[in-house]
Amino acid sequence: AIPSTLGIALSFILMPVAPNFWWLVAAYCLYHIANDFGSGATEILKQEIVPPPQRGRASALASWIGNLASLAFYGLALGRFEDVNFFAGFPVNGEQAIYWGIAAMIFCVGFFMMLGIKESPQDSPLRGQRLTLKTFVGGLSDRNLWPVYLLIVGWTVSGAGLGALTALLYSEQWGFTKQEMGINIAVGGVLN
Repeated sequence: AIPSTLGIALSFILMPVAPNFWWLVAAYCLYHIANDFGSGATEILKQEIVPPPQRGRASALASWIGNLASLAFYGLALGRFEDVNFFAGFPVNGEQAIYWGIAAMIFCVGFFMMLGIKESPQDSPLRGQRLTLKTFVGGLSDRNLWPVYLLIVGWTVSGAGLGALTALLYSEQWGFTKQEMGINIAVGGVLN
């Protein structure tokens, strides 16, 4: 999870200063590769360190924090994307400030995980067996994992939406500014 966190933070540092489209694509790919390697491990680690009786409350709290972060981004930060301010004599636009602020928070999370979180030893019926295609497929097809696979498929299907095209729908098709788009999404988030 730590290398993933560092890769995600690095991609957020690089995206707003990409000198051309291909550098931006490379930073975007770095983000997704790092996120794919770490998101599963981080989710599992979150569930492991929270005691079972508190997992429902922890999940609800994480959802609330995510919603508040989304409201803050869309309601406050998105409209400041093109603003330019000077920091120690250097111009910093809103996009850079947002991306670099997120990178700083991600570095803090990685530092916290490095120093403060320890994994519990895992008991597995596959532990100690030689890794072969048969044991690998057998471990993946374990009946105890079927509910997990159902959750993954359900989450993926329900979260697909328009993805990155949503912003273009607001700005290009409907003619909203970034600030108007952010306020609309923030108000919808409050109602939601």
